Amino acid sequence: MIVSGELENVPLLDVLQVLAYSRQTGALVVESPDTSGTIIFAKGAIVCGESSSTRLLLAKAAQEVEPQTRRALRRVQAMACLTKILSLRKGTFLFSKDETPQSELAGVDLRPFYASTPI
Repeated sequence: MIVSGELENVPLLDVLQVLAYSRQTGALVVESPDTSGTIIFAKGAIVCGESSSTRLLLAKAAQEVEPQTRRALRRVQAMACLTKILSLRKGTFLFSKDETPQSELAGVDLRPFYASTPI
């Protein structure tokens, strides 16, 4: 399943809801003149997200050993990423389905995120 389009024509929130409802696994990449971002899904749940302004927080969350702190950092980071990309009005998006969960994003090992509960 590949879903793509222009942000001017399709509200990104609608795309997120469809991916969640249909329990998709893969990566949603959003590109605009101002920023870019990626949201990782596993069976419809958001695992994490990253944008140019949230990459450092993603790395910090991945390195956190204490599970509750890692989950809290992941939540804050994902919300910051979602806030940034949902505010975009121009650009494109592309969701690429992947049967196996993505193990790396922006040079960060995502495997610890799959071990804990989804966001």
